[in-house]
Amino acid sequence: MTATEPNTEYRPATDLLIAHLAETLAEMRAHQHPERGGDLFCLNLTSYLGERMGPVLRRLADEQTAARQWQERHTALADEFAAEIDRFKPVTYDDGDQLYMHTCRNVEWWNEDRQGPVNEQGCDACESGPYPGGWRPVYVREDGAS
Repeated sequence: MTATEPNTEYRPATDLLIAHLAETLAEMRAHQHPERGGDLFCLNLTSYLGERMGPVLRRLADEQTAARQWQERHTALADEFAAEIDRFKPVTYDDGDQLYMHTCRNVEWWNEDRQGPVNEQGCDACESGPYPGGWRPVYVREDGAS
């Protein structure tokens, strides 16, 4: 086994073991250390901690592998979406009004001159005011077929 290979001899450390090791470290810091000579209490706890590092290292290796896989998967998705971004266009009307969706999922035309919904009262569905917050533009994918 090398340093980069996961250790299959151990099962990953549980949350309980990690919490227990943290408590052990706190005990080591808190206890009264002798001014001279060996600190048998700390040496004993250091040995105790060392004996339990196998599962901790296995958990760390597993988490790093999962994080790397997540990063690779999401990088690929981001690249795929970046290539598609130019194919999405806002939904607009002949007079320039654009279709917007409110946070309540209601869709209405938006007047850019007024910076709000075309109707004066705001969102028809949830009756919120005509303020711009909560509204997002609606985009559609254009396939490029004529």
